[in-house]
Amino acid sequence: MSHTPPDSAAPITKDMGFTPGEILRLLPRALEGWDYAVEGAGAAFGNAEKGGRMTWRELPARRLGLNFVVPRCQVELRLHGLNQAEQSAFLLQFDRSYQRGGG
Repeated sequence: MSHTPPDSAAPITKDMGFTPGEILRLLPRALEGWDYAVEGAGAAFGNAEKGGRMTWRELPARRLGLNFVVPRCQVELRLHGLNQAEQSAFLLQFDRSYQRGGG
């Protein structure tokens, strides 16, 4: 299911406070409504006409003070075939799926 057409737009890169395991755990929610396949440190979703590819790589953790450590991954999204409204909706769903709650 790997596909990145040559006319793909520039990647969208995010620095996220998650481990690779957490990214995988939340992936079904982030890609809800899309057929997808996990391939190593990435996932292809959609089809050759409309969809994309997501990859992630672990970064050094962010240290806050002496005892608080935040894991980090760089996530890259390459979308293709989506109009502006579809891309905005996809990114909103993606961001909400990985949003951390707090109180």
